[in-house]
Amino acid sequence: MNTEWGNLIVEELTRLGVRDFCIAPGSRSTPITAAIARHPKANAHVFVDERSASFFALGIGKYTQKPAVVVTTSGTAISHAHPAVIEADALHIPLLLLSADRPPELRTSGANQTIDQVKLFGDKVRFFFDLPCPNESMDTANLLSLIDQAYAHSLDGPVHINCMFRKPLDPTDVPSVHPNHDEKPFCSIYKGRLTKDIKIPPHEKAVLLIGEIQDQTDQQHAKNIALESQCPVFCDASSGIRLQAIPNQLYPIDELLKNQDFLRNLKPDLIVHLGGSFVSKELDRWSNEQHCTYLHIRPDPRRKSTRVTTRYITNIPRSLPTLSHNVSFQPLLPAIQNRIRTLLEEELSEPQTIRIICQRLPDTATLFLSNSMPIRDFNRFVIPNKKTIRNAVNRGASGIDGVLATAAGWTHASQKIGVAILGDLASWHDLGTFLQLAESNIPLFVCIINNGGGGIFSFLPISKQEDMFEQLFATAHKKSFLPMLSSMGVPCQQINALEKLQEALDSFFQNPQFSIVEIFTDRKENLLLHRSLSAALQETISQQLS
Repeated sequence: MNTEWGNLIVEELTRLGVRDFCIAPGSRSTPITAAIARHPKANAHVFVDERSASFFALGIGKYTQKPAVVVTTSGTAISHAHPAVIEADALHIPLLLLSADRPPELRTSGANQTIDQVKLFGDKVRFFFDLPCPNESMDTANLLSLIDQAYAHSLDGPVHINCMFRKPLDPTDVPSVHPNHDEKPFCSIYKGRLTKDIKIPPHEKAVLLIGEIQDQTDQQHAKNIALESQCPVFCDASSGIRLQAIPNQLYPIDELLKNQDFLRNLKPDLIVHLGGSFVSKELDRWSNEQHCTYLHIRPDPRRKSTRVTTRYITNIPRSLPTLSHNVSFQPLLPAIQNRIRTLLEEELSEPQTIRIICQRLPDTATLFLSNSMPIRDFNRFVIPNKKTIRNAVNRGASGIDGVLATAAGWTHASQKIGVAILGDLASWHDLGTFLQLAESNIPLFVCIINNGGGGIFSFLPISKQEDMFEQLFATAHKKSFLPMLSSMGVPCQQINALEKLQEALDSFFQNPQFSIVEIFTDRKENLLLHRSLSAALQETISQQLS
């Protein structure tokens, strides 16, 4: 696959407008050099040393404001580009470096002409990627969108892609097939403030995805676009507006996207993605499997999907041309909600706890959710029927540390009353914050769902390994927070019935002050409940669509 990848890299760069390739000869870079030699639009400039090649490329970038490419072999070769990189960094001159490298098994092994080339230029480059050896696991879309990403960053300064290759390195006659039959790059990237309206291509089956959004204005604009749309809307929990009433919003996302009858009807010819990543694993998987026009709008320049064909690195606009889909899925929702209500109404469970809290939230409140089970149950089972409630979650690294402290800061800054839903492990991680909040005036209602360990691990295959699961993964315990929190002077009570939870919520909304409820659940029962819910919802979805 060396030849195939070399050809695809050079082909994509030429589609992006690159014409000049500055080569310092070497063996390990053969797949890229051979591709340059054989490409009709590539101009090869050969230099004895890498320093000259790099400064020559710098001169091209300085004049044209578009990057030339420097190609080097492995070892100390790429280090000779450092002075040119420093100059390009200081003056924001476009420059793109492709260094060949040994495969992983030869690193730190004493292999000849092998040094540590990873992040060799430190913070002097705008973007770095350590490209693995050509393999089937990294598909063509991923490779090409990476090159598009690197090129977009290189317009503001130097970029470095380190390309590992295994022998044999000599070129072969294997054809390299670009997925775009025209001359366009795989992903067209537009950066900066929009100067004209975004064009939406003709379509019959659009789908709108709303992922992680932090900015309040962007959230409002995303909601406006969703309200104006006439197509299915998947509004993920990370968007901050999942609770808000949007007529075309479909849920539960994970169950719908696992249902083959639904997918056959959905089959989009256009995806519009506002914001960043998703909590929903199924939404992330499904969106990355689509082979249609995929338009992504987000101010963050980092990639969030390898399937995107058009990227706008900008804030979300106030509106977009109307998105439509020739199938209406709205009749599904009443049946889905009735099935969930029937299965959950009787007892206090983890999903029902989330539902009750969200149902009773006034529009003057905010909601903060912990990672693991709370945010997933929120995504699956909550009815979006509020006007303005924003929700938040720490999904940057998806950790469970500092959740309560973040929720307290969020509530304080909002100048509203707040509700936070945490698991027991996230609560153990943040004991110091409980003590601090005991002396504060922050109006925060905290619900601790205590299932005696890491409940989400029960959903993973490792849970079947009984000899190690409870101790090493579930981190099982039988501790209550009540005695410890009471000793801190924190108002805390244990809840064992739906009515008691509703009473505690109503009491807080009438007299908002820092208070805590603890709800005990059983991890095994929770797993069985989720499985029965999933099976029932799959049956309901298929029945409605048939």
